[in-house]
Amino acid sequence: MKHVVILFLTGFIHTLACAQGSLDDVLKDIEVNNPTLIAAKQYHEANAIRFKTGLTPENPRIVYNLFYDSPAFGRNEAEIQVTQSFDFPTSYVLKSRLADVRIEQVAMQLAAVRISVLWEAKRTGIILIHHLMRRDELVRRQERAGRHLSDMLKKVESGDGSLFELNKSRLQWADIHAIYKINESEIQQLVAKLTELNGNHPLQLDSLRYPEHPIVIEFSGIRQESEFSTPEILIAKLDQSAGALQVDVQRALSLPKIDIGYQRRTFSNQAFHGFQVGITIPLWEHRNQVRTQRTMSTYLDKALSDQLNRHNSALATLYAKHEVQRTLYHEYKSVYHSIQPMVVLEKALLAGQISTLEFFYEQAFYDSVVDRYLDIEMQYHLVLAELFKHRL
Repeated sequence: MKHVVILFLTGFIHTLACAQGSLDDVLKDIEVNNPTLIAAKQYHEANAIRFKTGLTPENPRIVYNLFYDSPAFGRNEAEIQVTQSFDFPTSYVLKSRLADVRIEQVAMQLAAVRISVLWEAKRTGIILIHHLMRRDELVRRQERAGRHLSDMLKKVESGDGSLFELNKSRLQWADIHAIYKINESEIQQLVAKLTELNGNHPLQLDSLRYPEHPIVIEFSGIRQESEFSTPEILIAKLDQSAGALQVDVQRALSLPKIDIGYQRRTFSNQAFHGFQVGITIPLWEHRNQVRTQRTMSTYLDKALSDQLNRHNSALATLYAKHEVQRTLYHEYKSVYHSIQPMVVLEKALLAGQISTLEFFYEQAFYDSVVDRYLDIEMQYHLVLAELFKHRL
């Protein structure tokens, strides 16, 4: 029996390998048309502009004063003041560096949204491929069950079959037909989900095939690759860098501000010119700001360490799951012949070597093996896709 199952799976797997289509093409379309990604790109552009504002000195201030004397004397006095305030010079360099980090951070947030959308699409696509392959198998089962039901009807009419066997054939066909309808409903829902992710633009999905298997390296290599490619980790690292820069910015803002200006005064047709220089003593405005930013920077350091630990732990669990799924998948796939056991069973039934009930029992066993293989194949592709999600 074991050898028959292996021979049957060989032909079945060969049939699955002939599927056509490309999930990568679907993902490319979704990347272009997805409304969430389009909005996220606009958000990134707006924030890039926002972070570049506020990096220059304050606007200059111009004041004009006019003083009137009594009409008896006819003397007026006018005064013009132009002043400009500056933070301590190093603050502008530091704020510019901080803005660059924030802009890079927003870019990583965009990358995180992109991976999230494409991962949802890829996961949905893999499940859809599973149901499409299951559809092909269910069509074959319906055709087979229809033939047996037709043959059984003829046997009952000729007196060679029993009503019990006929009812069994009818129940089998009805059960397969119901499973087919449920599977079709699942396909429609998955297609609708992918169409929604594609901005409601139609996609060619009937000929999809599973993506090529990536080369799985050792866990240490995947961990290092994931750490340097996962947007959430990169965002946390940029948070850490921004926290350290924010301490320096607050320290620079706590230094004295400088005011310089020009003043012109006219009095009795005489003009006086002068310059003014002032300094703002930082007594209260930025009190405790540096200490606050130091505390926040320490928190961001620990938050990054915690996120790395959680990320690596989840990745290790996923890698272990991949090892189990890979073993199961290759155990089912490691067959090399193409004899269909159902052909042998049908011949045995026609020759009277087995009863109808024995045929149904063996057929149910073979069908369960195929279903199990389809589930294992889907789970293997899902865990592979999640393991290399950072490559999307």
